[in-house]
Formats: sequence, structure tokens, C-alpha cells
Amino acid sequence: MEEKIWKKINKTACGVIRLCLSQDLKYDVMNESSAKKIRETLASKYLTKSVKNRLHLKRILYHFQLKRGFILTIISTLTRSFS
Repeated sequence: MEEKIWKKINKTACGVIRLCLSQDLKYDVMNESSAKKIRETLASKYLTKSVKNRLHLKRILYHFQLKRGFILTIISTLTRSFS
């Protein structure tokens, strides 16, 4: 692939990756100019099986279950009121 085209694709990929990250994650990779470097940085920090990461994932799952339970309660209440 031509070098000019490759640089444009890499720049676009870096932009897309940064758009998908939250503000605190963007800070970790704001100086990286390669999509490969961004991926390696994020993987080294967040793909490890540390206690902090496990607690974070459990918190997300718990909030998801609460939201899902709340939504299901509202739906069942609305369907009973329309019946």
C-alpha cells in the first residue's frame, strides 16, 4: 500500500478510536500517533486481570442489571394498566 494512503488510514483509525473512548481513557492515549500504539497502550492497562478491573466490570454489570430490572418493572406496570 502506498505510504500516503497508509498514513491517512492510520490517522482516521486513531480518530475513530479516540472518539469511542471516555475522557479519562483518551488522556492515556492522547499523544499516540499510531493505531497500533493506542491499542497496545490500552491493552496493557485494561486487559490485565487486576482486582481494580474486575471490580469495575462488576460495577458495570450491577448497574446494567438495575437498569434492566427497572425498565422491566415499568413495562410490566404499563401493560397491566392498559389491560
